[in-house]
Parts: sequence; C-alpha cells; structure tokens
Amino acid sequence: DTFRELFERLPGDYREFLKKDFKSELLKYRLDYILSDGALGEAIVKSLFLKKVFEENNMFIYSFVQ
Repeated sequence: DTFRELFERLPGDYREFLKKDFKSELLKYRLDYILSDGALGEAIVKSLFLKKVFEENNMFIYSFVQ
C-alpha cells in the first residue's frame, strides 16, 4: 500500500478500532506502558487498570496492573 492509500483508509480503520474493547486491543499488542502528555482522568485509569509509574514535566507514564 502507498502512503496515500493508508492515509485514506485511516478514518474507516479508526472507526472500526473504536468499536472494539480498548483494553483488549492494547493488550493484544503487548503494550506495557502508556505515555500521556498530562494526567489521565481517574475514570480512564480505573477502566484500564493503570498505575502511574513516572511523572515529570507534566509527562506521565502508566503501566498496566496485572
């Protein structure tokens, strides 16, 4: 696929991704950490079972609680 073809597919692919369980999709790709520019909301942290492991200059790193 060319970049243009991939770019044109992005909105539809993203809509399909949003229909899936977010945490399951993240875990499928063996994601261990999430980097956030600013703190994540408490509801997000709880729903994804995250634990803050690092914070500096308003950059946050969270890990998944197993």
